[in-house]
Amino acid sequence: MSSLNYHQKTARYCLKKQEQGVAVPHLPVSGELKSDTQSDSKSHSFACEWCCKAFTRKFTLQRHEKTCEEKKLHIDNQIKHNLARVDLENKEWARKYGSLQSEIEKLTSDNSRLGNQLAEAKAALTKVQHELELMKMATSTSVVSNSTSSHSSKRSKARRSKARDGGNIDCYSSLGSCRGGDRKSKRDILLPFDLTLDFLAKEAEEKFTAQHFASGQEGVAKFVLPYLKHESGKVLYVCSDRKNLNFRYIDMKGDEEKQDPECTILARLAFQAIKAKANLIFVSQQESIEDEEESNKLAQIYSKIKAMKEQSTKAFASRLSKDLYVS
Repeated sequence: MSSLNYHQKTARYCLKKQEQGVAVPHLPVSGELKSDTQSDSKSHSFACEWCCKAFTRKFTLQRHEKTCEEKKLHIDNQIKHNLARVDLENKEWARKYGSLQSEIEKLTSDNSRLGNQLAEAKAALTKVQHELELMKMATSTSVVSNSTSSHSSKRSKARRSKARDGGNIDCYSSLGSCRGGDRKSKRDILLPFDLTLDFLAKEAEEKFTAQHFASGQEGVAKFVLPYLKHESGKVLYVCSDRKNLNFRYIDMKGDEEKQDPECTILARLAFQAIKAKANLIFVSQQESIEDEEESNKLAQIYSKIKAMKEQSTKAFASRLSKDLYVS
């Protein structure tokens, strides 16, 4: 007897319903029961999705799935597949990274090389600009130089004529002096001089002081003066005419005498050398001055120093002529 039949014949609720005339469901015979039981069992079976094994209870299926070998094998294969894919992707990224590193190194090398070439080009350009500036200044002063040379030549001829007539008198030389014909050669007085003064900017950073600045162009002249004399006692740059403030020097080749009226070229180059330090001193002192009159006075001093680049160099030349004049 099935559990249902047994329940219908023994349960109080079912017996009471039967007494009230409620129809009792058809109770199959044993053969029919067996058939229905088998059919019900088949319709309510649970199959494992990994190994396809069937179970009548879901609980049994869930317990089986925890230890199913097919499921474990499937999961292991999936993990291996994922690991292989990740390893392949890592190798591909490593290859791309190596390629990018090589490209970066190449670009860095090219950038360094181009930077060096640019620095060399800038240095060459600066040198050419400097030479052009010297040529421009030399051209601008050539008229004055020729006029001064002509005047000196006429005066020398007149003095030589007087010497022939009057005997032992002073005779003037642009680079020295003589007494009764004892004339010095320019090579006895001057040494070849590089007027570019490329080294002076570095010297100015350490040695151009606020005291130099306060004296204006004369202070700049005092700063430059030591670099115009040689340790041997000879000079590199001389004043040959204090009245007209004409200066002379020998070029680096040692075979050409050049003129620099009123120190026009030297003053401009000296200003280029000291302008960074002079500007630093000016700004520093301006910040500490509260009195407007003192501030204006300081600005006037700086203005006169900057005028050196505009060929207004008389104060600069006058100060140098005191120490560099050859009588």
